[in-house]
This record gives sequence, structure tokens and C-alpha cells, in this order.
Amino acid sequence: MLRSYKLSTQRFVFGEGRKMNSGISQPAVHSLVAEYLEGGVSRRQFVKGALAIGLGMTTITGLLAACANNSTNQSATPKSGGTLKEGYDLDFSRLDPINTNWYDPAFYAVYESLVTNDAQGNYVPQIASSWKVASDGLSVTFKIRSGLKFQSGAVLDAAAIKAVYDGIGDPKNGSPLGSVWVPVASTEAPDPTTLIIKLKHPYFDLFNIVKTGYWDIVNMAFRAQLGDKYGQQGVDGSGPFKLTEWVPGSHTSVKRWDGYPGTGTPFIQNKGKPYLDGINWLTILDAPQRAIQI
Repeated sequence: MLRSYKLSTQRFVFGEGRKMNSGISQPAVHSLVAEYLEGGVSRRQFVKGALAIGLGMTTITGLLAACANNSTNQSATPKSGGTLKEGYDLDFSRLDPINTNWYDPAFYAVYESLVTNDAQGNYVPQIASSWKVASDGLSVTFKIRSGLKFQSGAVLDAAAIKAVYDGIGDPKNGSPLGSVWVPVASTEAPDPTTLIIKLKHPYFDLFNIVKTGYWDIVNMAFRAQLGDKYGQQGVDGSGPFKLTEWVPGSHTSVKRWDGYPGTGTPFIQNKGKPYLDGINWLTILDAPQRAIQI
């Protein structure tokens, strides 16, 4: 295996068929890569060592990608615990789907949507378990998974989802994307597990809308309770993690929600609560600094 990495290193650092650049020690590069692959140094230590050798960030990024692409796919028993730290190249948006004009990675941690996409771009269940489009294209009926709750313990059913969609469509709430809801004539929740979206005309972009973070499902009663502080001091979604801290320009932190009932999304193998204890996103705008600090 190390031989293949040595060849990859040769191509990335020195170019195909070229000799080592003056001032860069080829054995030192190979030694550093080998140590990284064997777990002797962390990613941060690898980056610092590579910079010390004289490699540029473009080359270092390529080496890290090569190491990832050539890693073995041996199956291992997942272990719980640990906090993922990730550098982020933007400041953080307020975690409120109703009023945001951009949704950050933390949205996927604390919220869920009606549907989502698989790796092939197909729509697959998340909060909804199934759906049916009317033959005339003027309504879509979603079946909602039963027994769902928000992180606060409040019931998440069809009526709760209707409240979110009606809130986005209401001009009083000032949602930046409320205009894309104009083709919707009404939403109905005839029972806890049935949501019907009625349309003024066939609207083929409907699924592409409700699967995004802008239409994440939030507990509207909790949102009203916090007012302008919602998305900053607290959130109430149904995602696998709960918000612990939101600090603009610094970080967003979440912790595992131990009451998470498991996902309804087919391609996610873990159907229970998350393995990670938490996730910490750090605002680090400069790419080289992200590589060094994370």
C-alpha cells in the first residue's frame, strides 16, 4: 500500500516523470505521508510538517485527497463518542429556516425536512414516509411518519408541518423565499399522518423546494416563544443533534440528541441516535488557516 502512496506523492509534489524540486526533500515527504497514513501524526501535524518541508497548500491539499482516495474500505464496528471539529469558510446564519437566506451545515444537524435527496438525486423519505402526486398535478399527499417529536418533546405531526409551510407563505413573517410558495393554494392536515399540499397549477419544483434547509421543519410554537432570539439562543427541530451554542464569527456547536428516534431516510445506515457526541463548526475564513487549525 505504501508503495502506491509513494507513487502518488511523486506525482503530486514533483510532477509526473520530473525530479525533485531543489530545496524539497523527497524522502522527507514520503516519510511524512507514510507516518500520516499509519496514524503517527494528525492531519494538523501533517499540514504543519508539509509546510515546514516547503510544500504549498495546493500540493498539501492534493496529498490529503490522495490519502483519502486510496484508503482501504475495511468495515469496522462503529464506536460512539467524540466531537467532530470542522472549519467553515463563512460566518454562520441564524438557525431559523423561516427567516434565513442561507442555510449552514448545522441546519442538517438540528432539523429535518419532509423529503431529501439520495446520492443519485432522487427524492427519498425523511419526515414523510411516502407521497402521491394527483393525476392532474394539482395536489400532493404526503404520509407522515407517526410518533415523531421535536427535541422539546412537542408532537411533530402533519399539523406541525402545515404550520411551518403556512408560516413561510405568510408575508407577515418576512420569509426571503416566501415568493416561491405562491403557486401553493393551501395546505391541509386532515389527520396526524396526512399532509396535503394543493396547488394553483402543476408545480414541478415543489419537491426541490421542500427538501431544502429553507423548508426544514421547526416547532412554530417554540419559535414564537423565543421571538427574535430563535435560531440564536435556541432552536427546536427533529434532527439528531441539539443546538448548544451559536456565536456569530466564532462557532456553532451541537450535541447529540439522545431522544432521537432514528432517521426514515433509506440510504443512512445508522437508524438510531448519532455516534458522535457533538459537532463544532469553527469560522475560519482563510483556507490555509483552516488546514492548519483543524
